[in-house]
Amino acid sequence: MERERVELQLATSKFSSLVGTSIFNVFINVWVIDTFGSARVLSHVLSIAGVSSLLFSFLGATISKKLYFIKAIRYADGLSAIFCLIADVLLLTTNYRLPILLALVFTLNMNVAMTGPSLKRLIGIAVSKDRIIGFNAVISTGTETIKVVMPMLTTFLYTNHWLSLIGTITLNGISFFISFLFIRGIWCESESLSDGNGVTYKSAFVYMLKAPLLAYLIIAGFFSNIFLSGYTLIIPTIAINNFHDHSLYGLIVSIESAAAILGLLSIRYIHIDEQISRERWGLIVGGLSVGVTGIFLTKEAFMLTSFILGFFYARYNVGLQSYIQINVRNELIGYFFSMIFICASIAVPIGSTLFGLIIDQHAIEALAIISAGITVINAIWFVLISRR
Repeated sequence: MERERVELQLATSKFSSLVGTSIFNVFINVWVIDTFGSARVLSHVLSIAGVSSLLFSFLGATISKKLYFIKAIRYADGLSAIFCLIADVLLLTTNYRLPILLALVFTLNMNVAMTGPSLKRLIGIAVSKDRIIGFNAVISTGTETIKVVMPMLTTFLYTNHWLSLIGTITLNGISFFISFLFIRGIWCESESLSDGNGVTYKSAFVYMLKAPLLAYLIIAGFFSNIFLSGYTLIIPTIAINNFHDHSLYGLIVSIESAAAILGLLSIRYIHIDEQISRERWGLIVGGLSVGVTGIFLTKEAFMLTSFILGFFYARYNVGLQSYIQINVRNELIGYFFSMIFICASIAVPIGSTLFGLIIDQHAIEALAIISAGITVINAIWFVLISRR
C-alpha cells in the first residue's frame, strides 16, 4: 500500500506541473512568433532553455545521489511557483516583456535540470522493478494525454484573446504549487538510503563504456535532439508565417501527442525489445516523412509526419528510460539521466540556433537536413548491431 501511495503521489505531482508547463510552452511559442514574426527570436528562447538545463544538469546529478534529494524536488517546485509570481509582478510594472520571459524560461528550466535525475532515481527506488515499465508507460500516457488537450485548448484561448501572457504564467505557477503539495507528502525509505559516496560522473562514464548499448543510446540521443529541436522550431514558424493559421500549430502538437498515446498503448501488444529495433525502424520512416513533407509542404503532410514521429518516439523513450532504470546500478541512475539531460541541453541550443538562422528564409532546406539527420542516426544503429 505504501508503494502504491507513493506512485499515486508521484504521478499526480508530475501531471499537475505538466498541465501548466504544457500551456506555458505552447503559448510562448505562438506568442513569440506572433509578436516578433521571426523564428530567430523563438530560437533564442529555446536556446536559453537549453543553456539553463546544461548549466544545472551537473548539479542535478549531484543532488540525485544525496539523502535530501526528495526535499530538493519539493523546494524546486515551490521556488518555480514563486518565480512565476515574480514574473507576473514585473510584467505588470515594467515594459520589458522579452527579457522577463527569457529570465523566467531560464529559471524554470533550471528546476527541470536540477530535479530531473532525482525524479528518475525516485521512480527507480519507489517503484518495484517488475512495475517500472508499466509505471513509466502510465506516466507517459498521462503526459501525452495532457499534451493532446492542452495545445488545442491553449491555441483556441489565444486565438480568441481569452488567454494572456500574465494569465499563462499564473496558471504555470499554480500548477507548480500543486505539484509541490503532492511531492511534499512523499516520505519513503529512499530518504534513508546511502548517498552514494564515491560515485561520480567518472564512475558512470566508465560503467557506460563497458555497456556499448548505453553509450550509443546517449550519443544518438544527443544528435537526435539537434534535429528534433529544428523540427520543433519549424512547426509554429510555418503554421503562422506560411499557413497563417495559429490553431494549426496546436492541432499538430496535439496530433503528435495523440500518436504518442497510441504508441504507448501499443506497448502492451507489441513489446519493446532490448535493442529498441522496431522503434528505430519507425523513426527511419518518420525521418523520410519529414523530407516528403518538405516536398509537398501541406498541412496534411505535417500532420502525418508528426503522427509518425510521435508514435515511435513515445515507444523509444519508454524503452530508453526503462532500460536504464532496470540495468544500471541504483546509485548511478541519477548520473545516467543527468548525462542524457546534459546531452539534450547542449543539443537543443545548438539545433535551435542553427535552424533558427535558416528557417525564416530556407524552410524547405531545413526540412531536408532534419530528414537526413533523423534517418541516418537511426540507420547507423543497425550497422553497429550487425558488427557485434
